[in-house]
Amino acid sequence: MEEHSQDETFQFSSSIRRQPSISSIVSDATASDLPGPGRNLGRLYDTLGDGLLSQIQKGMTRRGFGPGAVSRKVVMKQTMLSSDSIDTDATAPNLPGPGRTVGMFFDWLGGKLENQLGILMERRGYGPEATMAKILTMRGRWRTYREGERVYIRNNMEIQSEEHRKLLKYCQRLLKYTRSLVPKTQLQAFDRITDLATNDPYIRDLLGECLDRQEPRKYLPPDAYDGTLTLSSQKALVSLSSNSINSVTMQYERRLKEGTLNEQFLVEKFIPIMTKFLS
Repeated sequence: MEEHSQDETFQFSSSIRRQPSISSIVSDATASDLPGPGRNLGRLYDTLGDGLLSQIQKGMTRRGFGPGAVSRKVVMKQTMLSSDSIDTDATAPNLPGPGRTVGMFFDWLGGKLENQLGILMERRGYGPEATMAKILTMRGRWRTYREGERVYIRNNMEIQSEEHRKLLKYCQRLLKYTRSLVPKTQLQAFDRITDLATNDPYIRDLLGECLDRQEPRKYLPPDAYDGTLTLSSQKALVSLSSNSINSVTMQYERRLKEGTLNEQFLVEKFIPIMTKFLS
């Protein structure tokens, strides 16, 4: 009984030591749970911050920048930051206090600005689509459409060393776009890589050469939770793999579109080759 009383006394005294002393807190501190007149201002900051946060989230949702993207960043970064040692007016979007509203606004504004810059740069000859067009021009190919499917007409041309260098540069640029912070740009880059690799063996070899210089998973989307980006990136990586993988993947997609996908193809060709590739 006496030991139990001593434990309770120790726990109570420890909790007192952990609480801030009134004499050690400035009376105008603005945290909402501190003594002094500053707590009223802190509560006002919290109220205004929550109201502004609600309005910004509605605006972001209407523009395709929902709060889900922010909440995922919170999960990724919360283990690195401690709220006990951070000022309440810090502007990071995953921190407590009114500053998080400003941080979320900065994130939304930055994404919007980068998206607009991406459109402007594409008009000036940059971006995945423009880069692919330059590659096609150098390869002597013109895009046409036949029965709803994209077909490339090949013009056999001898590749010179200078042309090889330029094509290699464009391939490196195309791979670089896969690391863009704008999901639309990432998706375009992965899709254009897949288009080029599955239609032009020479460009596939160049892209593979660029990829060999880097860690392949570097070109996976940084936000692995995005299913669309993950699928596009995996298709791009598979399209740059060996000829057998590339061939069986193209057969799979063609059979899927034509409605001729059957168990025999899956069991005898697709599954064994893909299993060997993934092992």
